[in-house]
Amino acid sequence: MLKVTFTWELVIDCIWIVNIYISFVTIFDKDVTPVIDWKQIAGKYLREGFFTDLITTLPCFVTFYTYPWLYYFKVLRFY
Repeated sequence: MLKVTFTWELVIDCIWIVNIYISFVTIFDKDVTPVIDWKQIAGKYLREGFFTDLITTLPCFVTFYTYPWLYYFKVLRFY
């Protein structure tokens, strides 16, 4: 892998890690009432999007891109 490509991939994955954190703490509306309870916010994110974010970011980030076939998981980000 090219050094420039590796650097950009690493930056993008770091942004996705920050996105996972922000998704855990961002309030949402339920029946026109904002939900500010962190347990409900985290529960909603765990049910709706956490798994997809985790499998698209963590494998490449943890293995430092040594397995090229892990890139196919990143396609799920479009979901």
